[in-house]
Amino acid sequence: MSIKEFTTSHSSDLSLEALWKRVIQIEEWPAFTPSITSAHVAGNGQLDIGAHVVINQPGAPEATWTVTEFNEQKSFTYEMRRAGLVSVAHHAVEPTDTGGSVLHVSFSMQGRLAKVWGALMGKKIKEFLQLEVEGLTKS
Repeated sequence: MSIKEFTTSHSSDLSLEALWKRVIQIEEWPAFTPSITSAHVAGNGQLDIGAHVVINQPGAPEATWTVTEFNEQKSFTYEMRRAGLVSVAHHAVEPTDTGGSVLHVSFSMQGRLAKVWGALMGKKIKEFLQLEVEGLTKS
């Protein structure tokens, strides 16, 4: 099974609490990054294990992600499954010594189509991840 992974991080003047609040308010992401055109948490709107997150991105079909890990004030992970491909995205926040925070985002693909999708979409994935971390961490 092939695995392809992309990671990025960005520092912020926002406190850990403020950054975490922004990261989990997924409906607000389009206001911070052009890499997301719409996003919402289906059902009761609460981001927690088992929640379904519906995201639209430019040039991509609508994607429904399932939250598989949730650690309050720290991180969450969600995954999306399509034929031959499992995509996993992880968002984590941590404090800095100066009272600010850092957002870490990773995106991985695994499965028989991971290598192909990584080659075809790698540049766009890196661009979108960078836009996301830069937008969400803006003061």
